[in-house]
Amino acid sequence: MSKNFSKKKFDGSSLRIVVVAARFNEDICEGLLKGALLALQECKVPREHITVIRVPGSFELPLAVARALDDVDIDAAVALSVLIKGETKHDEFLANAVTSALQDIAVRLEKPVGYGVITAITQEQALERAQENQDNRGYHAAYAAVEMALLR
Repeated sequence: MSKNFSKKKFDGSSLRIVVVAARFNEDICEGLLKGALLALQECKVPREHITVIRVPGSFELPLAVARALDDVDIDAAVALSVLIKGETKHDEFLANAVTSALQDIAVRLEKPVGYGVITAITQEQALERAQENQDNRGYHAAYAAVEMALLR
């Protein structure tokens, strides 16, 4: 487990959660999705209360999250994607825009958005953050979404 992540026991059995996962860098996003689903299971969120939505890439996350959270029955969302540094600053612009939009959605709708967007310099770094263990960033994002949803 990550040194900075304190795992507490949460009872999310009453929660309805949407997980929005990008298909771009799909192998890494699959690892994030597995981590998020593991955390939700540990938090006792029933599988039938979890909806997984796939979108093309990071840019599409905010719209899908906003639409999902517009549903009064949905308590929280988890946003999962991977941005890897390229030869230009495209990844930086995209990371800033997506992060800002997801935060704006959470504040505007007063519903939590677990942030599982990996920004990495190399593919190896991204893979490390999507391994099937409790350092998985999807795992952390889902745990954060449950904790914040239970604050409501």
